[in-house]
Amino acid sequence: MRGLLDDSVAQLFESLPAEEARKASKPLPAADWLEQLRDILALLEDSNLAAIDLVDGLLDRPLSGQEDSVREVAACVQRLQFEQAIVIVRELLAEAG
Repeated sequence: MRGLLDDSVAQLFESLPAEEARKASKPLPAADWLEQLRDILALLEDSNLAAIDLVDGLLDRPLSGQEDSVREVAACVQRLQFEQAIVIVRELLAEAG
């Protein structure tokens, strides 16, 4: 029984994304960052929950100090606070543009 438990735990940890993989990935080029933000903004303006997937995709990459804002956008979308998420994304676009 103990062996099965150990095997299950090992498989669970193997299936989780490695933190090192996220850190090792390259940051998005500025043009791609802007495109992603615009895509997210369009989805938010349509109250489309697909915005969550795009925001999560951004969180998988190094964001050069923007992680807190992107996490806040993700939290707003998950709470269905689209208007607040739109404000944050527009601020990020203004900073980047």
